[in-house]
Amino acid sequence: MSLSSKIIFSFVAAGMVLLFAGRAVPASAATLSLSPSSGSRTVGDIFPVALLLNTQSLGVAGVDILYLNYNPSLLEVQDDDATVAGVQIAPGSLMPQTIVNVADATNGRISFSQIANIGGPGFSGSGTLATARFKARAPGVAAVTFTFAAGGTTDANVASAGADALTAVTNGNYTLTSSVSSPAPSAPSPAPSSGGGGGGSVAPTPTPTAAPVPAPTPSASSFVQSTNLPSGVREGDLVRGPDGIKVYIVNQHGYRRHIFNPAVFSMYGHFKWDQIKTLDQQTMDSLKTSDFYRADGDTRVFSLKELDERQGLAEKRWMNIAGERFTQFGYSWNQVFIINAKERDYYQEGSPLEDAELSGAAPLVRPGSGSLVKTAGSSVIYYITPAGLKKPIPSLAVFNSYNNKWENVKTIGTSILDSYPTVRAIKLSTSQKVYLIENNQKRWVSTEAAFTKLGLVYAEVATVNQTELNAYAEGEAVR
Repeated sequence: MSLSSKIIFSFVAAGMVLLFAGRAVPASAATLSLSPSSGSRTVGDIFPVALLLNTQSLGVAGVDILYLNYNPSLLEVQDDDATVAGVQIAPGSLMPQTIVNVADATNGRISFSQIANIGGPGFSGSGTLATARFKARAPGVAAVTFTFAAGGTTDANVASAGADALTAVTNGNYTLTSSVSSPAPSAPSPAPSSGGGGGGSVAPTPTPTAAPVPAPTPSASSFVQSTNLPSGVREGDLVRGPDGIKVYIVNQHGYRRHIFNPAVFSMYGHFKWDQIKTLDQQTMDSLKTSDFYRADGDTRVFSLKELDERQGLAEKRWMNIAGERFTQFGYSWNQVFIINAKERDYYQEGSPLEDAELSGAAPLVRPGSGSLVKTAGSSVIYYITPAGLKKPIPSLAVFNSYNNKWENVKTIGTSILDSYPTVRAIKLSTSQKVYLIENNQKRWVSTEAAFTKLGLVYAEVATVNQTELNAYAEGEAVR
């Protein structure tokens, strides 16, 4: 990863790497370490661990942590940004742009990337890159380790002058002990909704009630896959539809990228033809297609247009715009894949995509929580929830029940609408009963096991009023 004056992004799609062939590592080299790197903690304790960067006087463009590993049966990462779906650690202020921040409780690993100022000299010095707060879950010895190998590019790295300058890491080791009087952990109550579920200019205020019995919180370690992916599909999977023609690779955010042709497939030694999964059409359609990518070590983001697969003709165009404009145009950083340099150089290069060209093709504003939105080609109106999900409003009666106004409905581009995940579950503000919304039916999720199996997250359960709850037919309970 190196500095660019334009779009910068870092995201790993499994196994896609750039080897820094011919690029010398600077004489003075950077280090990453954990602080504290050891200590004893009691089960139930929450303790911070700082990720420290020391550039040894080098100017660096950015840092990728791929990954910081921990045992999810012993440790649980605490969420430091409730406004964003999933679990994030607390970024430091060494560099202004945090591009990747994901704690994967299933696999016990944290992905984190931070970038220096666009057009500036980079960052030089030492300090806290980020801080992870861990909760001790069970007795044992918990190791927290960087994935790192000198010269590797699919691991932790520090970018300087186009090379990986990271030469050493310091890992952590923590002793977790039982407490005689430690109470059993209880699930927190879901946070109160600030938008009344359906959105609009007048939001009802929930009536204070006695503290309800908390609904069960699913254990993070029980999830077997990303909640953004359909059942049976994992990050890094190679998939194709029932026609058996095009092959795609999947990322954890629900996007798929077409593997252009067999020549490109062979550029990745870990890709095996017999590992390609054939999905039904409905499952394939649930994965959004993306043509954005960058090469590891190259911060330029390209859009790819396929011209002729058999002749190997495809044109890449550099997104020559400022980083903040990328999201203003309705694109999501989650749809940018990393490829290796060999594939990047395989495609012919067209003229850069400039701001003026893109301004005529996409809206510039991504509406925030509480907004009412629709696309030009559809009559369906969506409410953007405080958790950043879109929730369709099922009827005119529901729309009016929140005192919504038609003039507040914004028309946005399809790409912007698609960048919001869809609400999967709802509840009343006065009840802990969670309902799965499926095929225009509400299905009571009656057990913790069912909640866990569905991959639901309490922070993403939308709070609605009685009118909206009644708008859905009653389906069979999920047990």
